Amino acid sequence: ARYALSIQWALMQFTGLGLHASPQLENGSEVTYGIFMMLFTFVISACFLSLMTSSLTRFSRMNDHATVQSSKLRKYLHDNGISGQLAASVQRSAQHAAAEMKKNVPEGDIELLTLVSKPLRIELHFELHSPHLTRHPFFVRFEERSPAALRQICHRA
Repeated sequence: ARYALSIQWALMQFTGLGLHASPQLENGSEVTYGIFMMLFTFVISACFLSLMTSSLTRFSRMNDHATVQSSKLRKYLHDNGISGQLAASVQRSAQHAAAEMKKNVPEGDIELLTLVSKPLRIELHFELHSPHLTRHPFFVRFEERSPAALRQICHRA
């Protein structure tokens, strides 16, 4: 019991719980339960902190690439004596294009799609492109008569 109380006291000091008046636990099971709960709380808080740190690091790395590219563009424009007005226009256009690329990721940039079977990719392309094609009456009729051919057209588009 003495060792259990010593471990409890050490954990309370380590976790900051010992800064306040701690309850006096009377039997071994209460002490053991208190130790277990302090350790459990410590592990959960460490996991939460780890999750937050990794998320912030990932976010920072994503933004670093964009910042480096923007800095390179500014340096290029400055080094080549481009006027301020034109440089600002070029930078705005580049930022707009980068934002559009983030929104609309090209299919070729998604490596996992190369692992998907060809029939599934055909269906994927059909769902992507058929709404645009079937706006025209010709393709509506074409789909009615030959749905497989329209799927191939969408796949090759």
